Amino acid sequence: MRTVVTGGSVARPGGLRLAGALVGAALALSSTGGTALALTIVPTFDSSWTSAPSGDLAAATAAFATVDGLYSAAFSNPVTVSIAVSWGSVNGQALPGNALGATSISYYSSSLGQIETLLTNDATANPNNVALATAVQHLPSSVSGPSFILPAAQYSALSGTNLSGYLAYIGFGSSTPWQFSQAGGIAPGAYDFTGVVAHEVTHALGRVSYEFVNPTPYLTPLDLYRYDCGTTTLNDTYGTTACFSINGGTTDLQTFSNTSDSADWYSPTGTGTDAYNAYLTSGVLTNVTPVDYTLLSALGYNPVPEPATALLLGVALVSLAAARRGVRRAKGPAGRG
Repeated sequence: MRTVVTGGSVARPGGLRLAGALVGAALALSSTGGTALALTIVPTFDSSWTSAPSGDLAAATAAFATVDGLYSAAFSNPVTVSIAVSWGSVNGQALPGNALGATSISYYSSSLGQIETLLTNDATANPNNVALATAVQHLPSSVSGPSFILPAAQYSALSGTNLSGYLAYIGFGSSTPWQFSQAGGIAPGAYDFTGVVAHEVTHALGRVSYEFVNPTPYLTPLDLYRYDCGTTTLNDTYGTTACFSINGGTTDLQTFSNTSDSADWYSPTGTGTDAYNAYLTSGVLTNVTPVDYTLLSALGYNPVPEPATALLLGVALVSLAAARRGVRRAKGPAGRG
């Protein structure tokens, strides 16, 4: 059974966040046939979209397409993720006036064992995903706390199953002074719309944690990579500082926010340029960083092989095919992760 929950937003410094409260009814699991050649993100803009701030509908839509293309070019999971997009609300719930964006995800009830099996199988099927290969070697044998949920988009990516319906809902501030293009930098007083889209889309893909809610209602796969900074102890305490690590806490790659969404990076001033930061100030251009891509890879989004790697894989596949043809002659195939 698939359920909808709200969580994951980015705000101006000092802004409020949408809590992880249930906002939708359960949905039945269903799948659709066919596969794509890479991760495909399909936004559906509701009727509010024609009222784009500043009246620049084409630029707002183009910015969303830029982000979709960014992630589609980066990841090879052959599934389609459908997202509903609105101005001023997310899945029918109004955004706080100071929120730049918020995301509501569909999810499945799950368990540590089920999630670790999916991650491990995906790592085995996709050896070029180095981050995930490292991460699965350091997954815990047990975790204390509430039960797990698995974001629907992440399940789709890990299992190779195309799911029907919207897997997430995203809303953006309707009164925000947006700048829809990053060309030439972000003007003073304006907010980087492309960067906020990049932030919210990855919440839709499964970059979610609810450890900022007290008491924490459930755990997610991302929480398997949240460690007490400088230690090898998983972080499971509300309001404390946690770091992102894919090798059991030995190496801290980033610091999670402890004042807002616990899936975002710590950025109390909002002046940082990472698109996954919790806060954003006007006039700042943000980008997706290598650590951001590492996080998504650890969640099961498989990087598109580098050209040299792709060539080597192609040669190996050709050699294997030739060997199989030879066997057939002497005596008388698809998948994904």
